[in-house]
Amino acid sequence: MFRVHNTWPPETDITPDDLPRPDSKEWIIACEDLGSFDDYDFNDVVLKVAFVPKATEGGRNKVRITPVACGGQLNSYVYFQDHVLGEIHSLLGCPGGIPAGVGNGTPDIDHSKVRSLEFEVDDDWLLSERYETDFTVSTTWMNGEEIRGEWIKKIQDGINGEHLKAPQILLLPTEWSWPVERCGILDAYPDFIKWIGNIENYDWVDNKPYPGNIYTRID
Repeated sequence: MFRVHNTWPPETDITPDDLPRPDSKEWIIACEDLGSFDDYDFNDVVLKVAFVPKATEGGRNKVRITPVACGGQLNSYVYFQDHVLGEIHSLLGCPGGIPAGVGNGTPDIDHSKVRSLEFEVDDDWLLSERYETDFTVSTTWMNGEEIRGEWIKKIQDGINGEHLKAPQILLLPTEWSWPVERCGILDAYPDFIKWIGNIENYDWVDNKPYPGNIYTRID
């Protein structure tokens, strides 16, 4: 039998606030403000959306929304539930009507100065179930008409369908990068055409044969 001399640290109580905060889960929301007209690049309004689990037993889950790019010249407004987040250029600190954060000669965005917005949500809130009802984008067209965006899930008629004239919104994996300015999505992601005719072709985001047509993210 032997004795080891040591100094033991005092006992401390660990509270839920001392535990590591759960990791957030992120997605990208990308919007094309003119529907299937013009460049069709899905970089006119780009947002990062994170679901942040509650950190303490008595806390609330939150959704964190961060603007990351504004490739359109028109005014586009972002909404979450009944909250008006604001116009995308203003949210990014950019001059109105000037594309930014989309390459091809457009200015980069200083993301250290971009403010994220957080909103509390219910315990059973899931983005996969609520994105269509809780998020939307509206664009003010050149004639002054305001048009609310439509979520794209499955389009049987191809990209030239009459119903594609409204702003369109995509929910995408967090690592997705948007096409550079004036580069159509089919020139960046050619398999997109397969997905809009068949919702099962989710791997269209992985085929990127033309890296120069995709923005190199700095956020």
